[in-house]
Amino acid sequence: MAIQGLGTSIQGYHLAFCRIGDASWTALDGTLFPYRDLVYFSDHQLFYALSRYGLEAWDLRDPASPKSSLIIESLPKSREKITLFKYAYLAVSSSDLLMVNRFVSNDEPSYTVSFDVYKLDFLRKEWVYLSSLGDRVLFVGENYHSSESFSAHDFPAGTLIPNSIYFTPVDINDHYVAGNELGFFNLEDKIIYCCPFFKKRNQEVQPSPAWIDCASAVKLS
Repeated sequence: MAIQGLGTSIQGYHLAFCRIGDASWTALDGTLFPYRDLVYFSDHQLFYALSRYGLEAWDLRDPASPKSSLIIESLPKSREKITLFKYAYLAVSSSDLLMVNRFVSNDEPSYTVSFDVYKLDFLRKEWVYLSSLGDRVLFVGENYHSSESFSAHDFPAGTLIPNSIYFTPVDINDHYVAGNELGFFNLEDKIIYCCPFFKKRNQEVQPSPAWIDCASAVKLS
């Protein structure tokens, strides 16, 4: 399942899916168009699609009869200044469904200001603000829809900083916002740090950096 269509990423796209052996993609008529992000939640065997209007779930276990349901028809009020541009991601972390908001300045050149994270309470159907990710680490970026979550303890000591969000540049409206950024935001001290292999936070890199999940690549090979 994917977000696809014409237009710019700031506008969002439609939903579609394709099975192995299909000659073409099958469009889905969602109710919350335009969509911003999409993630598969294996615990529920459902796809969750995020838009600026809310969140909906898609059941594709019977591809001949896809079913959708509205989960929540609102997004939490922004905790940052309304003058900042907001870019939203979905992520599955352990057994939780998270929404990650990335706030970018309107300056030229633009830069990432901060992040905030919410967990979906499925029983109450509301987003709950998270002040900490514990030992978890999130990865977000232009190529990483949906965002990935790992435990920092699963990696050699000092490799990843717990309770942090690692990020790469994001393409908005056909040009890169925060175009040379590669760093991480720590939720405890609310500070953005440069990645250790960069001399400075906005060091120019071509082509734009991208995250690669080696574990998933091995599983697919």
